[in-house]
Amino acid sequence: MIFRDFADRFRNFANSVVRFKVSQPYWVKITTKKPHCIYYFGPFDNYSEAKEMQSGYVEDLMTEKAIGITVEIKRCLPTRLTIMEEEEVYQQSEIFKY
Repeated sequence: MIFRDFADRFRNFANSVVRFKVSQPYWVKITTKKPHCIYYFGPFDNYSEAKEMQSGYVEDLMTEKAIGITVEIKRCLPTRLTIMEEEEVYQQSEIFKY
């Protein structure tokens, strides 16, 4: 009986996680080495829409002379659309404060 209750709770939890992940929109995450930045473009309803739009964002960054461009399409809910290197270091240092 205890095992069955645990299994039901775990299954409900797992289903909740899947529903939450699937309900998140797609974003194009672009990281550049110089300047060291992370950019989020979106949101998009589906992967194909994000994939179709990514080349325009990359072209814009190349026009701005960005170097070391990497692109990832992912489901997420970014809290900031542009993260500069200094801000990234600041955010990481805030994680370790208690």
